[in-house]
Amino acid sequence: MRARTVATIGAGLALLGAGLAVWARPAPMPGRSFDGPPPPATPEEDAAAAGVAADVEALAVTIGERHERRYGALLAARDHVEARLRALDLAPRRHRYEVARLPFDNVIADVGPVASGYVLVGAHYDSARGSPGGNDNASGVAALLAIAARLAADPPARGVRLVFFVNEEPPYFGTDDMGSRRLAADLAARGELPAAAVVLDSVGFYTEAPHSQRFASPGQGWGVPDVGRYAVLLGDDLSEAWLREVLGRFRAAARLPSEALLVSRSDFAAGWSDHASFWAHGVPAILVTDTAAFRDARYHTARDDGAQVDPLRVARLALALAAAL
Repeated sequence: MRARTVATIGAGLALLGAGLAVWARPAPMPGRSFDGPPPPATPEEDAAAAGVAADVEALAVTIGERHERRYGALLAARDHVEARLRALDLAPRRHRYEVARLPFDNVIADVGPVASGYVLVGAHYDSARGSPGGNDNASGVAALLAIAARLAADPPARGVRLVFFVNEEPPYFGTDDMGSRRLAADLAARGELPAAAVVLDSVGFYTEAPHSQRFASPGQGWGVPDVGRYAVLLGDDLSEAWLREVLGRFRAAARLPSEALLVSRSDFAAGWSDHASFWAHGVPAILVTDTAAFRDARYHTARDDGAQVDPLRVARLALALAAAL
C-alpha cells in the first residue's frame, strides 16, 4: 500500500511539474535581444536623450505631482505636452470628459494618414498621489514625445495616433473614469478603434544590480534574466501576433536589451496600465515598460523624482519603437 501511494504521489508530481513547465515556458520570440556593453551614443540618440531629460525634468521637478488634487499641476502637464507637440508642427487636440463636474483631457495628435487600420501609441501624463512621477510616468511621456519627433520628421505610411492619457492612476485606475477607458469607449461607439495599440508606462529605470528584477509570479519570469537591464514588451495571448510583429521590428533597430512576456489577462498585474482599456474592446495591445514596481523601489513614492531615469536608454527605446512603427 505504501509503495503504491508513493508511486501515485510521484506520478502526480511529475505530471504537475510537466504541466507547470509547459505553462511557464516562454514562447519563442522573433529577433535577438541586443547584447554586450552599451555602445557610444549617436548624434541622434544624444539629441533625443536631451529631449527626454528636459521633459522628465519639466514634468517631475518643475511641475511635480499632477492629479485631480493638484489640478493646476495636471493642467500644466497637459499644456507642456501640447506645447511640445505644436513645436513639432503636430496639431494636438483634446478629448475632454468630466468627472464630478471637473474637466479632464486626453491629448491626441496624429502623424501620417490616420484612417482604418491605424496604430495608437499612448502614455499617461498624470502621477500617483504623493509622487512626482518621474519614472511613472514622465519617462513614458518623454519617450512618446521622442517618438513623435522621429515620426514627424519621417511620417509613416501607416497612420499613427499619439495619445497622452489622463487619470491612469488611482482613484481612477480600473474605473470608467480612467482616461484611456473613456477614449476607448468613445472610439468604439464611433467605430474608430485602432487596429492595434502600444502603451508606454515606466520605461526609464535600468540597473546592473544582481537580482534586481522581479515578476508578478514565478511563472511569468521563467527564463527571463533577473538583472533589470532590459526593456520589457508585454502582451496577452490575443495580442501575440502584434507582440511578435513589434518585437521583431524593435529588435532589428534597438540598441538596448529587450525581453518579451506573453501573459494571460487574468495574471496578477498583467493589466496594470492603459493597454488593458484596449484589450477590453478586442484590440491587440502591448505594454512597453521597465516593469515599474517589480524593479523600481521608488514606484509611487515621493522619491520618484526622475533621478533614476536613464535618458539615453529611454531615447534608444523610443527610437527603436519609432523605427518599428
